[in-house]
Amino acid sequence: MAKRPRLIVAILVLLGCALCHAAEPEAPDTILSRISSLCHNAAKPVGIEFFIDYYGVFQGNPVGGQSQDFAYSQYLPFGFEWKEPLGWRGGGVRVSAVSGAGRDLSATIGNAFEVSQAWSDNTLFLYEAYLVQKAFNDRLEVVVGRVSSAEFFAGLPALNLLVTGGLNSVPSALKLNSPFTGDRSASWAAGARWLPAEETYIMAGLFQARADLGETGPYHGLDLAFGPDDGGFAVAEIGWTPNSARFTAVQEDRRFTRNSTELPGDGGGLPGIYKVGAYFANQARNSYPGGWGSDPFGFYLLGQQALWEKTRGKPTGPHLSVFGGATWSPPTGVTEVPWSGFLGTAWQGPLPARPADHLYVLGQIGNFSGPYADSVGQSPAGAFESVLNAGYIFKITKELSVQPDIQYIVRPGGFGESGNALVLGLQITVEL
Repeated sequence: MAKRPRLIVAILVLLGCALCHAAEPEAPDTILSRISSLCHNAAKPVGIEFFIDYYGVFQGNPVGGQSQDFAYSQYLPFGFEWKEPLGWRGGGVRVSAVSGAGRDLSATIGNAFEVSQAWSDNTLFLYEAYLVQKAFNDRLEVVVGRVSSAEFFAGLPALNLLVTGGLNSVPSALKLNSPFTGDRSASWAAGARWLPAEETYIMAGLFQARADLGETGPYHGLDLAFGPDDGGFAVAEIGWTPNSARFTAVQEDRRFTRNSTELPGDGGGLPGIYKVGAYFANQARNSYPGGWGSDPFGFYLLGQQALWEKTRGKPTGPHLSVFGGATWSPPTGVTEVPWSGFLGTAWQGPLPARPADHLYVLGQIGNFSGPYADSVGQSPAGAFESVLNAGYIFKITKELSVQPDIQYIVRPGGFGESGNALVLGLQITVEL
C-alpha cells in the first residue's frame, strides 16, 4: 500500500515543477485547475459538488526522540456536497470518507502533540454524513447527522495552515482530555449556530460519546449504532468577529465547514475572530491507564487578528495576522493535559513576487497532570512538552501547494525520557 501513495506524490511533484512559475493561485490554466473545475461544475444542474483533497506529509527526526526515523503519512478526504437538494430551500447534505495511509512518526519520537496532521491510521473510513438547514436570512444554521466536533468548534483559520497535528485543526489538548472528535472520526450529533447581532455568534452542539470513536480501524466509521455505554458530549461557543464577513454573509465556497485558511474582512477595518468555549462529557475518553472515573470538562479561549492588509477587505491578498489561544481542564483523574497554550503569526505574501504564499511561526506548550504522570510511573514535577514550529507554503496553483516545515520538540512526552527532537518535513497538498 505504501508504493501507491508515493507514486501519487511523485506525479504531484512533477506537476508542481512544471507549474512552479505561478505566483497567483488563480492565475494559470492547468491540468489540476481543469480537474477541479470538472469536480465542482459538472453536476451544477442538480447542485451537487464533488471534492477530493490530498495531504501527503514526509517527515524525519534526524535528532532526538526515542529513536531516529522517517515516516510518510497521507490524509485523503473525498465526498460530495449537495446544496438545496430537490428544491429544499436553505438545506444541504455533506457526505465524506477518508483514505489514510503511512506511519505515525510521533510514535517513534514519543511526543504527545502529533507532528503530522495527515496521520489517521492505515485504513479507509466513512467520516461525516450530515444535513444542514439555514433559515432567517442565514442567521440560523442547524446541523444534524454524523459530525466531527472539530469541524465547527475551537478552530481558527491560521490553524488550518499548519502541518503539525498538535494544532491542526484544533488544539490537541481538547482531544487528549475529552471525546472531542477530530479528523479521524465523527459521531452522531445535533447542533446550531445563531447570529444574535452583527459580528457575534453563538454555537452549541450535543455529540455521541463512546470509547472507541478515536479508533478508525475497528469499524471504519460504519458502526452507526448507539451502545449501552455511550454517553453525551456537549460543546458551547460564543464568538466575536470584528470587521469580518465570515458570519455576516452567505458563504460562497463549496464547503459548509469553517475550516478556511482565510480571515475574510468586510472592508470596514482589520478583521478578527475571537471565541470562548466550554465542553462537558459524561463519558470519559480512555486516553491513558486510569483515565476513567470522572466526567471531563474544560474551557478554551482562541483568537486571530489581522494586523495589516495590503488591500482592505481582500482576504486572498497579502496580509499579516497574529493568532493564539489557551485551553484549561481541571486536573481530575481523566485529564491528561490540564492546560495548554499557543501563539503565532501568519503572513500571506511575504515576498512581493509571490502574493499567495504563506509564512508562519508559532510556539505551543502544555503540561501533564499528576494522575496521568502516576499512570505512567513518572513525577508530575516539570512535566510539560513544548513545540517551536515554522514553515512556508509555496502556493504553486490554486489547487497545489508545497510546504516545507520544521518543528523542534522540547521534552517529548513531557518527562525528559528522550532528547529534544528536531523534525524536518514536507507537505504536499492538492485541493480539487
